[in-house]
Amino acid sequence: MEMFRELKDMKATFSYYVVGLDGASQNHIISRTVDVCSFLKRPSMDRFVKSVYDQMQRNNRIPTKCPIPPGPYYIRNVSPTSVRMPGFFPESSFMFDNNYYSGIKSEPMVECRFYGRLVRVSDDMLQ
Repeated sequence: MEMFRELKDMKATFSYYVVGLDGASQNHIISRTVDVCSFLKRPSMDRFVKSVYDQMQRNNRIPTKCPIPPGPYYIRNVSPTSVRMPGFFPESSFMFDNNYYSGIKSEPMVECRFYGRLVRVSDDMLQ
C-alpha cells in the first residue's frame, strides 16, 4: 500500500470467525475496532489487537506513529502460528479479517482476509 499523504485518522478492525465444515457457514467469535493513533500511543489498550500488531510489526512495514506519514507500507509473511491466540478459540477452520478505514465516512482503505485451520499443539504431542 502506498500512502501519498499524511493520515491523521485511521481505524482498524480485527475479526475472527470459525468456518463450518461446509466451508460456507461462519460464526463470529471476536471483533475489535480501534482508532489506530490511540492504539499506537497506548498498545496495551487491547491485548488481542496488540498480539496481532506485534506479529505484523516484526517482518513488515506498518504504521508506528501518528500522524501516519506518507510512504510504502506492506504486510508479508505473516505466520498465524506465531500469533498467540486466546484460549477460547476452538480448534477449527477459521477466517481472520483485518481491515483499515479512514476519513469521516470510514471509507475502506485496505481489506485483508486470511483463511486457515487452528490446531492445538501441546508439549506431550511434540515428544
